[in-house]
Amino acid sequence: EIAREMRSITVNSLNGEAADTNNLTEVATQFREQTVELLNQRDDSRYLFAGGKTDTKPVDLANGVYTAPVPPPFDAVVDTGYYEGDSTTQQVRIDDGVTIQYGITADQSAFEKVIRALDNIAQTTFSVPITPAEKQVLNDAITLLTEATENNGAQKTIGGFAADVALDLRTIDIQKDRHTEFINFATDSIADIENVDTAETLSLLNFQQVQLEASFQIVARLGQLSLSNFLR
Repeated sequence: EIAREMRSITVNSLNGEAADTNNLTEVATQFREQTVELLNQRDDSRYLFAGGKTDTKPVDLANGVYTAPVPPPFDAVVDTGYYEGDSTTQQVRIDDGVTIQYGITADQSAFEKVIRALDNIAQTTFSVPITPAEKQVLNDAITLLTEATENNGAQKTIGGFAADVALDLRTIDIQKDRHTEFINFATDSIADIENVDTAETLSLLNFQQVQLEASFQIVARLGQLSLSNFLR
C-alpha cells in the first residue's frame, strides 16, 4: 500500500510546482520510516524479517553500512547495507512428510527497491518549478516502485511474498483440520471405552463365547465325517 500510494503521489508531482505543493520530500520521509517500522515488526520476542537472527532488528538505515543516496541523479546502485539479519529460512514440520518453510528477509529485492525509491525522493530538495534532473529522479523512483509491486523480473514482488504466506497458511489450516478430526475421533473412541456398560459388555462377551464354542464343536464334528461313520 505504501509503495502504490507513493507511486501515485509521485506521478502527480512530475510537473510544475506539484512536488513542492505535495510536500513530496516529507511524504517520502514518512513513508520510508513506516516501511522500516513494518520490516522491523516483532511477534512477541521475534523479529519477523531478520531470518535466523530473530533477536536482531533487521533494518537500520543508520548502521554505518548503508549509504544514503544523494540525488540527483537517482542512485541506481542496489544497497542492502541496512540489513542486520541473515539468510536463514525457518521451517517447521506440521505432519508426517509435511514441512513448511517460512520467513521473508528484509533484504529481498522488492523491499530494497521500495526503500531505495523512498530514500531517493526523501533526500531530494525539489525546485519550483521542478528541474529535468529532479523529474528524472521521480521517474526512476516510479520505475522501482512499479517493479516492487507489479513486475520484479525473476525476483518476487511484494504481492508474490504475500501469496506465499497465504499458501502456507492454507496448508497449515488443512493439516490443522485433519489433526482436529483425529483428535475428535480419538476422544470419542476413548470415551466409548471408558464409559462402557460393564454388565452389558459381560453379557455380550458370554454370548459371543457360547457362539464361538458352538462353532468349534460343529467344525470338529465336520472333521470327523466319513462314509463308514455315515453307514454305521
